[in-house]
Amino acid sequence: MSEITKLEEIFNIVKSLSSTLELDAVLKRIGDAAEHLTNSEASSIMVVDDDKQHLYFRVATGEKVAILKKMRVKIGEGIAGNVALTKKSEIINDVSKDPRFAGRFDQQSGFKTRNILAVPMVFGVNQELVGVAEVLNKKDGLDYTQEDQKILESLAGLAAVSILNAKFNENQRNFFVHITEILVSGIETVRPKFRGRYWKMTQLATLIAKSLGLDSQSEGYRD
Repeated sequence: MSEITKLEEIFNIVKSLSSTLELDAVLKRIGDAAEHLTNSEASSIMVVDDDKQHLYFRVATGEKVAILKKMRVKIGEGIAGNVALTKKSEIINDVSKDPRFAGRFDQQSGFKTRNILAVPMVFGVNQELVGVAEVLNKKDGLDYTQEDQKILESLAGLAAVSILNAKFNENQRNFFVHITEILVSGIETVRPKFRGRYWKMTQLATLIAKSLGLDSQSEGYRD
């Protein structure tokens, strides 16, 4: 695959970031691109959990994805956990020789891992940890290379931005919902005989906005 083709695929993902706020759709596209550009059998994107001590599978490929999404990786344990702890990429071209390899994920998913390329998803000057991106089993029995690592690191950067952008939009959305609740409660306190009416009006206005395509997912509006 030529360098121009690789750059075009990454550029197309960048364009998609501005056209959708659906995080899972964006991450799935990034995971698919990672598999394609590194010629891998599978990929996964793990995100830091709210407890800041674990990673969980946000996007993964394979027949038993639902099982993986129920599992968590402790930061500092296993290959992905170590990448999260050190914030340094790793290429493991023979997992059978690495004592950190967590075979329990293969046992649960039925996937046989041969080699792994894992990179941290970080953001900003302070290198805030967002998660870890992985590709598994380079096809044709080949080993992962430094070129593969650079490609996955670029895609991981896009994934990190997507995740933080989604969190920002969700926080902003929650802020406006909270403000609306405060305003409605304030009005009802002053005019108790209309209690419940203003909230119903707010809900009706929201439904009308969505029917007109003015909700947060439409092209003409952004939170």
